[in-house]
Amino acid sequence: MARQQGKEAEALRAIRDQVLTVFVPKLSALVDELNGAAKRLNILRSVAHGLYDELDKLCKKAPAEPLTSLALQQVNDAIEEGKALGPDDAHLQKLKQFVPAGDNPEQRDAVMVLRLLQQGLERASGDLERRLTMARQQLGDARALEVAIDLRLEGSAVTKDALEYNGVEASRYWRIGQDYNYAFDFERLNHTDLSDFFSLAK
Repeated sequence: MARQQGKEAEALRAIRDQVLTVFVPKLSALVDELNGAAKRLNILRSVAHGLYDELDKLCKKAPAEPLTSLALQQVNDAIEEGKALGPDDAHLQKLKQFVPAGDNPEQRDAVMVLRLLQQGLERASGDLERRLTMARQQLGDARALEVAIDLRLEGSAVTKDALEYNGVEASRYWRIGQDYNYAFDFERLNHTDLSDFFSLAK
């Protein structure tokens, strides 16, 4: 019995080391990266909206009027940053910056491109929010797993109250019992490939 407990403790310590040295650092860095991208995306959405509104007003008066050099630069900057923030959106990637050679493009062309940019940024924002939600959930589970193992090694009960007292909460995947009074499922831990479970930490 003591040997079995010793093996279990050894296995749990190995898992805890993996959680602490691999999953938590990588997921923390990913959450920080996605938070930064979300902030930049929100700012760009505001900028693109402002550009669109101003150029749309001008376009209604003189649609064939060429863009000013300043407006052209602002539109091109917005397109460049939008493509960087939405690398997986095929339609966003198809947007081309205007080449400032000869006559500047007409205002109506810029308005059309800015509208497409706005729509692309909306899609990119939704995709980014989904990734951020998943990354936060996986990071929360990694931290909950670390605390759960520490409690188990101390011989303490690993319950909802014990986890919450330590500032973490296990997702439903790791729970036995009702949500209001669950215990951590160590049997499930024995059958879980953590590299697959914490897929965003790759």
